[in-house]
Amino acid sequence: MKRRRLATAGLVAVLTVGLGGCGFFTETGLEPQERELQPQAISGGPMRTLDDLFAEVARRVPAFGGMFLSEDEQTLQVYLTDLRPPVVAAAQAAIAAVFGAQRIPQGGIRGIQGQYGFLQLKEWYDRMWAAVLAIPEVALTDIDDAKNRLTIGLERMNEEILKLIKQELQKLRIPHEAVNFEEIGPIKFAATLRDRVRPVVGGLLLKSEKLVPSDSMLSASVLRGL
Repeated sequence: MKRRRLATAGLVAVLTVGLGGCGFFTETGLEPQERELQPQAISGGPMRTLDDLFAEVARRVPAFGGMFLSEDEQTLQVYLTDLRPPVVAAAQAAIAAVFGAQRIPQGGIRGIQGQYGFLQLKEWYDRMWAAVLAIPEVALTDIDDAKNRLTIGLERMNEEILKLIKQELQKLRIPHEAVNFEEIGPIKFAATLRDRVRPVVGGLLLKSEKLVPSDSMLSASVLRGL
């Protein structure tokens, strides 16, 4: 779940999705609201993004690959590349330490099999985003925490563009199977950078002309203040 970058009118902006429930992604989609960072992320030092916080969990437990809320929001589903009980317990302790114990719902956490650790996904993402966004019709990129994959959002599915993207991924040594492609349609600003928006951390609301299916992580997005 998480950081996205939007290319529009020559601007590359950081795009994130709104968090519902207790502050994590839900499996069935997202509410179109501003995303709030946890208190630990913004107090007593420089602001950290949600990706930074996920990376902190992964540094403590390298098997951690992302997390999201169950549909009923009672359980935190946690991707782990190692599902042994001591690893699951260590992941819960790390999540509580980084986000706060109150962010873990009543049903606790449930470890689910992940293929990639979050630090590996983030390394690929940091290597990928600028090069991929330079390709026409690519609207955004993301680390999708609900799917344990990278996501590339296209204004429309186009075989020629997909071929160019896959060639770029090959150059960057990023496996194709680690990347999902979504058709999201054009994305427009609901507010401009000239509007007065406070606080800056909250960002600007964006709208997509075409919403993707409700189980996708691309259903609603918020632009972070730069």
